[in-house]
Amino acid sequence: MILGRHNQEERLRGILREVSYKPSWKFYVERHEFDNLVLWSEWPVPDTDRPEVQIILRHAFSISAWSMESMTDNQIVDYIITQSIRQAEMHEMDEWFRYKGDHVRDPHPEMKEKKTA
Repeated sequence: MILGRHNQEERLRGILREVSYKPSWKFYVERHEFDNLVLWSEWPVPDTDRPEVQIILRHAFSISAWSMESMTDNQIVDYIITQSIRQAEMHEMDEWFRYKGDHVRDPHPEMKEKKTA
C-alpha cells in the first residue's frame, strides 16, 4: 500500500503542476499517516485584526490515497482540488463577513472558548 500511496502522491503533484487559481495561491502535497495525503493551499491575505499586515494562510485538505486509485485525473480536479479551494474560500468568508461588527459565522469558535476559560 505504501507504493500505491507514493504513486498517488506523485500523480497529485503532477496534476497540481497544471492547476492555477488566484495569483499567489500555491498548492502542494505532503504525506500523512497511514495512506493519507494532505493537499495544502497557501496564499497571502490581510490579517483580519490588522488589515495593513499581510499574513500567509495555509489550508489543509486530507485525502485518502487509496480512494484516488479509482478516480480519473479530471475527477481529482473536480472533487479534491475544487473542494479544497471551496473550503478555504468559505473559511475566509467567515473570517471577513460581519454584521454590526460581529462575525456572522465564527470561523474559530475554539478560540473564543480559550479566551473565556
